[in-house]
Amino acid sequence: MNIMKELNYTIAEHVNNVVCEPQFFVKVFEKIENYLDDTYHFIIGRTNSNEERLLTKKCIKPGKKNILIMLSDEAGIIPYDLDEYYMVYRTYSNQNLVDDKKVFGVPCGFSYSYGGLFGKSDWCYTDMETPKRKLIDREYDFFYSAQLSPNRVTCVNVLNSIKNKYKCIINNTQGGFARGYELNEYYELMQNSKIAIVPNGAVVPESFRYFESFESNCIVITTYPKHIPIYNNWFYENSTAIFLNDWNDLTTNLIDSLLTEDSLKKYQIDNRNYFDKYLSTDAIMEYILKNIEKNEQ
Repeated sequence: MNIMKELNYTIAEHVNNVVCEPQFFVKVFEKIENYLDDTYHFIIGRTNSNEERLLTKKCIKPGKKNILIMLSDEAGIIPYDLDEYYMVYRTYSNQNLVDDKKVFGVPCGFSYSYGGLFGKSDWCYTDMETPKRKLIDREYDFFYSAQLSPNRVTCVNVLNSIKNKYKCIINNTQGGFARGYELNEYYELMQNSKIAIVPNGAVVPESFRYFESFESNCIVITTYPKHIPIYNNWFYENSTAIFLNDWNDLTTNLIDSLLTEDSLKKYQIDNRNYFDKYLSTDAIMEYILKNIEKNEQ
């Protein structure tokens, strides 16, 4: 394939282009430009309402192979205007919402900068995907910071019952998404913690915290329902996370076993290998290229 001379993508006008997914996927596009010619055009959009659908559709370029990156669909909507897109890659996916032919699931990625959600700072996460402090050298045993939605009450109760045994951070936030630490402090604390506690998202099981935790190279403990076939997306299949059926299964014996020197050294390597292969921008680039190549055979 020829090399694209400039990035060929459009972020729909109703999408805040500096928070969470958009800049994660822009990083993917910056890498994929070396492999695709300019017949391909990527669109970052949302289609949760008729207005959003039309604003996303406005980004379609005639004569191009338009590939939609579909964000923030917590309602599980089948993509609108499917015939007008060459491919669709959707976050918050499950096996009932993809066909792996035209509609594919991809990670939602990790938070990148402020954009008004994470505080007023102009801080931007410039060292994303770089090596992090070794697990064995980190100060905190585990880290948890999230809004206290109903599906997280048991998690918080369990953490509170064991917290005195560990050096840890438990931060329950109020007021909805991204109302806790400012983003730079959030990453600093996570990257100084050995274990990240990752509850399900407030509406759907997938959450940014899962991907942020692996980018930070933490040991991940989660109740994401990987054991339910429809939720076992390709990027969870070989995960090194500890998947619990219930937060009552989070015991001091489990945490103690993860904090041993041998365990920390093992997860230091295994987590990074998993991240590089399944969650990194390189991994998403390779997944998209593989599907395009398969489609054109």
